[in-house]
Amino acid sequence: MARAVGFVMLGCLALAALQGCAGEPAPPWKDIGGSCPELTVPAFAEAKAGTLEYSVAKDGGYDGRCHYGATGAPSSFVAEFHIDGNGRRYTHAEVDSLVNRGPEEDGWAGAVELPRVGVPAAAYLDERIGARAWSENALIEVGFENFPATMATLDSRSADMTALLKDLLTGLRR
Repeated sequence: MARAVGFVMLGCLALAALQGCAGEPAPPWKDIGGSCPELTVPAFAEAKAGTLEYSVAKDGGYDGRCHYGATGAPSSFVAEFHIDGNGRRYTHAEVDSLVNRGPEEDGWAGAVELPRVGVPAAAYLDERIGARAWSENALIEVGFENFPATMATLDSRSADMTALLKDLLTGLRR
């Protein structure tokens, strides 16, 4: 039995050597390419992407901003991308801090986790509705200026925000 386990482990090590070291983290995100990510979400079909604005962040990373939709349109929003240049890896703790934040802080009304995004994500309500997703060293934040700022809206639009964050995550480049 011990000999069989040894052969299996040796086989796994050989396979890992052929594929590169198993367990190595993927290279960090570096930017979102040359344009704003395309949207496939039906709820935001009329929100066409504007021009990408970007700069080098203070930490040596990347800051990008995409405007979607016409100013004042019901489904218009701004997506901001920050890619950490210091090697920070975001974790589920960021979602927990939003969801568990007390409503008395800075006009904060509440947040809900968006578990179907595939990375840590949450939608929140402070003075406006927003959503955030964290993927490795990248943070994506969306601000909706024209959504009614209520918890009922936050709850009813959470599926749309989940799909939107998934679309925006496709823009990240290594």
